[in-house]
Amino acid sequence: MNENLNYNTQDYQVGDKDVGADWHASLQSVFRRRWFILTAVTAVFCLSVLILSRFPDVYTASTSVLVDRVDEDANNYKEILLPMSEQGASYYETKVALLKSYPILEKTAAELNLVEHYKEQGYKVINNQGAVGVLSRKISAHVMGRTQIIKVSVEDQNPEMAAKISDAVSNIFVREQWRERFFVSDQLLQWFPDEAETLQQNSTIEQLQKLDTNKMDVNELSAYLPSVMKDSVLNTMKQDRMKIDAELEELSKRYTQEHPKMKELNARAGYLEQEFDIQVQKIVKGLKAGLSGQFSVNNIKVIENAIAPTDPTSPKRFLIVVTATFLSLILCIWISIFMEYLNRSIRTEDDIKSLGISFFGYLPLLKDLAKSEERSKITDLLHSDIRLNDDLTAVRVNLLFSTPADLGKLIMCTSSIPGEGKTTVAAMLASSLADSGLKVLLVDADMRKSTVHQVFKLDGYQNGLSSCLTGAAQAKDVIQVMDSNPLLHVMPSGKRPTNPVILLGSKTMDNLIAELSEDYDKIIFDMPPVLHIPDAMFLAEKMHVALIVFQEGKIHSKIGKQIVAKVGNRKNILVGSVINQAELEKHGYQAYQYYHKYHKYYSSSAS
Repeated sequence: MNENLNYNTQDYQVGDKDVGADWHASLQSVFRRRWFILTAVTAVFCLSVLILSRFPDVYTASTSVLVDRVDEDANNYKEILLPMSEQGASYYETKVALLKSYPILEKTAAELNLVEHYKEQGYKVINNQGAVGVLSRKISAHVMGRTQIIKVSVEDQNPEMAAKISDAVSNIFVREQWRERFFVSDQLLQWFPDEAETLQQNSTIEQLQKLDTNKMDVNELSAYLPSVMKDSVLNTMKQDRMKIDAELEELSKRYTQEHPKMKELNARAGYLEQEFDIQVQKIVKGLKAGLSGQFSVNNIKVIENAIAPTDPTSPKRFLIVVTATFLSLILCIWISIFMEYLNRSIRTEDDIKSLGISFFGYLPLLKDLAKSEERSKITDLLHSDIRLNDDLTAVRVNLLFSTPADLGKLIMCTSSIPGEGKTTVAAMLASSLADSGLKVLLVDADMRKSTVHQVFKLDGYQNGLSSCLTGAAQAKDVIQVMDSNPLLHVMPSGKRPTNPVILLGSKTMDNLIAELSEDYDKIIFDMPPVLHIPDAMFLAEKMHVALIVFQEGKIHSKIGKQIVAKVGNRKNILVGSVINQAELEKHGYQAYQYYHKYHKYYSSSAS
């Protein structure tokens, strides 16, 4: 029989979900939490501005250093000891690493007294080692594109000091590179302390000084310089001279110096000595030119000194504030959508359908009825509020078309928990049915906490349903006719009995329902909430329709399923629901679009 009752229910539901319903729902959830989002974003904005205002301005100065690769083995003289040149990009990477090495930074810290400078800026440094640690975090160096230029950059709170430190690091680096090239390194001298004097004498500078021919004769040069000693031409001359000296010694035993042969050999000896001196001078000049060329070929130098910057490079306050604000906005929107996703409370038509029951419609939030003493205004609102009237009409139409006339007379109105507005909905539905021309009886079956008499301002409400069930009164004696509509009759709950459950499930209740059914088209029973109170379960067996009122967003879907299971297990009963106190503007559905146009229509008509 349930199938017969539900055969046309879906024909009168609010339309199916819109194609963009999910997007609409997400946007509406964001709009619903707009004040949370606005507050959070404003807080992040203010906090970021406050934090950044406490950070000092930092300036960056840069110095450009040219590192030009040259052939360091320009001559072939073995006494000029030159290192092998590095290959590829690693050459410049090595120079960058050397520039930022500890020895360079330590000399810079010592020259500029960076310990005191960083102390003034609030850093906890006590020696050069601490100053180097700070400087290492503030210095950067990189090769500019595919050039031979290394750009050295230094950050500091003082723009002039930033430029000074950058230049100092670059100049010390250049100086140390030259020192390593032309002098014997201190490390090498430490490794070979016994040969220190010899190594120092063989350095480039010492060799250049010793090649001053005004201080050294040819014999000393030939004995000192390996290149002279190993020259093949000179060695040939030496051998020829030795032969001549041997012949002279042999002939001198027989001839005097005036002898022609003696004169010829002496002439040849003099010629060889002169040529020997000339050849030695050529070698010395070549050595001097090679050594001097190392000084003239400047392969590493500062080409652009740092200039004290006028504008700070960090912190980038505007960018950081904008980024933080934007990210907080995105995060808040995501949280709003995620909270909407996690929200499993009953709020929409789809939530009702997921419970497996019929959806009869939305009823709007009536803020004026939040207080119990204002409930008496319901009937007035019903005739003055066009939107409320139309919403209630939609509920009434869905309810009537969901059940055949002979099987939809007895309607129980309940809720999950107190405070969801079941009594208000029952009263409005009864008034709407009466306005449609049906003779309607509203029975206050909530004998534990009756409120129907407050809605209609009834006198004599101490006599009512409980009086009829206990035999103290007849139904016709306790039913009151409303002055606003003679078709609307109300039976108060009467005095509270000791055990309402027994009365509601009694045979007397069956007889009373049968008696009332003969006189009315629709009978609506206002029942207690069903979650923890069993009263409605005893009456549900006798009803045709169970109307469950859910306040929007108040009941979790799991609780809703429990309620539907309790009521729906009763045979021959159609279970339907309305969402009360609904803010339709929250929902991205056709219903909202309809109501939005609806409001625009009425507001324009009113104006």
